[in-house]
Amino acid sequence: DRFTLIGSGICIAADKVKDLLNLLGPGSTREELINNPPGGPNVVLPETMRQLRIAISLGTLRRNKIRNHFKSRTVSISREFRQNWYSMCVNKTQEMVDGLGAVLENRPSDEELIRQGLVDPSQFEKLIEIRDTLSAFLNVKGNKKALMEIFGSGRTIIFCFLPAPGHDSIYHYVRSYVLRDSAPIPMSRMVINANQICRLIMEDAGLTFITTNTHRAVRGWSYLSKQNPSRSTRRNSGREEMTRNLIRNDVFISNTVDSQLSSQILARWRGRRNQDRRIESRRNQNYQSERMELASPIDSPNQIESNLNARINSCTSLSPDNINKISAVENPSNLEVEELKALCKELNELNKKHAVDIRCINTNPGLCDLKGEKFRDIVNEHKKVDLVFANELRMDRAFFEQSECWPEGFHCISHDKLKGNNLAFSAILLRNSTMADYVREKCSFGTITGKIVNQAQSITCMYQIPEKPISKISDYIKH
Repeated sequence: DRFTLIGSGICIAADKVKDLLNLLGPGSTREELINNPPGGPNVVLPETMRQLRIAISLGTLRRNKIRNHFKSRTVSISREFRQNWYSMCVNKTQEMVDGLGAVLENRPSDEELIRQGLVDPSQFEKLIEIRDTLSAFLNVKGNKKALMEIFGSGRTIIFCFLPAPGHDSIYHYVRSYVLRDSAPIPMSRMVINANQICRLIMEDAGLTFITTNTHRAVRGWSYLSKQNPSRSTRRNSGREEMTRNLIRNDVFISNTVDSQLSSQILARWRGRRNQDRRIESRRNQNYQSERMELASPIDSPNQIESNLNARINSCTSLSPDNINKISAVENPSNLEVEELKALCKELNELNKKHAVDIRCINTNPGLCDLKGEKFRDIVNEHKKVDLVFANELRMDRAFFEQSECWPEGFHCISHDKLKGNNLAFSAILLRNSTMADYVREKCSFGTITGKIVNQAQSITCMYQIPEKPISKISDYIKH
């Protein structure tokens, strides 16, 4: 707890994180990253905030699509499968691209595909989409600026570059055949969410970064350089680099040192730059004419200095202060209102395509015996139903303790035991394969049975309510 990880094997004292953030200077909001991107045009981020919101929504939909693919299993197994898939895509990207490319180039017969592990050969064309998506992800992993953009604006965008398996046979085919010669993935490199994925690939790229509850900042990257031939002592080691990072385009970060010291450093830095230019000018009086004879790809010294400043800006100014705040429009114009409506419509259409349907029916089976025959008849009649709301039961509560009498693949719940009565008046039947990952808690109010459902950190309550108001339990039994 006393140290904060800021890169691969690099830690800093936890109480010094705030000081380091101050050294990096003022942060950038999402709007600033889009409208005025540091270090030149964005590589991954779109041009407008509307497109950024759509990109984040697409990343969320892709994440949910992968989660829903594995959700038919139990919670623990579903998590294990998702973790394996994400870890393969992140750690074995190049091997998967090469392996899938070789398979697609030499299209095997259906018999060979089955023998290799692709039980459903009709899913072969899906491998093309997976390879293309991973190829794009490979380009992102190799681009430090792209990683900084994703890290600073919304890590959920990373899921846009991770493919969904789409079918169990593809998952097993990639794992058992495409990566058959691949080394096992260490537990330290297993990932399950966007935060872990971004941290891992940024550490692999040599980036050093800070993550707090209010800030996400990239402070630089590690790289190999030649040994400095000039003498290095404890007094002057690193001074030039520190000064260069403190000063960006002659704007000094005054809240890190006192004003007198900042003035001295600024004056010395400006004098050094002017001196270097005067020496260069005396060394080459015909600089302009000779510069015209240089090869066109070579930048001038002024351009090199400008590029260096831009590079420093791109590495040190990505510290979004208000990254967690929700973007809002105050007093929107009619045009902005129409734009928001259009955006909501687009997002709703995207959600409809990837929404998970839950099939429910409400029924009054009446008096039921302990064998559960009526419940089994209902499930057999509606083979695709996920939830059955049953009321007016008037059945003994012992049924809900005898799972062998429940419909196959379902579990039953009812309200808590009523005082002075051992009957159950309402119940909910839930299919295990589709509802196991969503159900978190049971609740009841008198003869009302409820189930709290949790998906994507949103809570919904489902209740089974008797049709008639009940004044007394004895009155209900009479009817």
